[in-house]
Formats: sequence, structure tokens, C-alpha cells
Amino acid sequence: MRLMSKEKGPTPLIICLLIMICQFIGLNYLTILSFNSWINSLLGLSAILLGIIIILYSVIEFKRQKTNIIPFKSSSVLITNKLYLYTRNPMYLGMLIILLGTGLIHSNLGTIFIAFLFIPIMNVRVIKHEEIMLEVKFTERYKSYKNRVRRWV
Repeated sequence: MRLMSKEKGPTPLIICLLIMICQFIGLNYLTILSFNSWINSLLGLSAILLGIIIILYSVIEFKRQKTNIIPFKSSSVLITNKLYLYTRNPMYLGMLIILLGTGLIHSNLGTIFIAFLFIPIMNVRVIKHEEIMLEVKFTERYKSYKNRVRRWV
């Protein structure tokens, strides 16, 4: 399995891990943006748990619908219920929430801002390609869904 190609980006998990590495590196260079509060750890852990729950719930729905979960591979079913009523990409939203939780645990504004890099990278390197594939496969049904439900939230 190729992790990256010219047309498609690395897998979403790799992108998430790379952003997380940038957060850890940023801790050394963005020390001026640090702040201390015990509540950040609690909020950060809660965010990470919420992100994991969202991802697992989405994966379970893919399995229940018996459709492909691997990015850039054709789906057999267009899922538009449950979490997909509110976001077209709940798994990616879960990853963003995990990254924000990591930033909160670090108690550093820089690492929180770094987490938001995930959105444009995913939009350009992954989601854009997935949306094209879904539009080709599910045509008007996907276009209608895309008009009703936002990409992120």
C-alpha cells in the first residue's frame, strides 16, 4: 500500500501523526506561548477521549454498512446518517479533536494553533480527492448530501 502519491496525500493517520510531531517540536520553540493550568490537562484528556469515541463510532458505522474504510478506495455505500448528519468527515474531525486535546495537554497556544494545520492539509491532500471519488460514484445523491452537510462541522 502506497502511503503517498502526487495526486493524493499521505493517509489521514500519517498526516495526524506528522502534525502531532510538529506539536512536540513546537513545544521547544514556542515556549513564550506556554501557560499552566491543571484544567488544560483535564480538557485535553477529555478532548482526546471524545476524538477517539467519534473515530471508533464512525469506524463501527462503516463496518456495519459493510463499506470500505480505507481512504482513496471506492466505497460501496454512501453513509449519511448518525454522525454523518452533522459532518461529512467525522473520523477526520475526531483526529482534529485529538490534536486539539494534545495541544491543551501541552498547555501551549502554539501547539493548539499547529493542530489547526490539519484542516487545510486534509482538505487539499485527502478530502478533495475523496469527494471527487464519491461524486463520481454516487452522483446526485452525493451532491445533495454535500449541499446539506458541512465538510467539518
